[in-house]
Amino acid sequence: EDLVSAGPQKLDLHGYSVGASQLAVRWWLQMTVAPYLASERWKIGHEGEWTSRNLPITLVTGFGSSLATYSPKLRPALLELLRGMGLAAEMNRSNPGRIEVKLRIRDLPLLLRCFTLQK
Repeated sequence: EDLVSAGPQKLDLHGYSVGASQLAVRWWLQMTVAPYLASERWKIGHEGEWTSRNLPITLVTGFGSSLATYSPKLRPALLELLRGMGLAAEMNRSNPGRIEVKLRIRDLPLLLRCFTLQK
């Protein structure tokens, strides 16, 4: 399955290393999510009604259960990356193998320069 087959609101990073995932997240935010956020298509819900001002996106990291030590490495690294960029990122409480980000239109300039925000 393609890494970005779920579109601009979900990125599945199962099986990817921390470094590859960080690069993939930056690319996905700039090349896929930013244009979608700018297009304002996301504001129209399934019923044709306007949704809230937040665009929710999900990063699937998994639990880290495939590691011998059962110590998740991907989730903490991506939370640090996203929060370091100034994005509202939180672990999903009902599914700790997912990170939820609530994007706002004011986040668009950050998303458009994801590759230049590296530490």
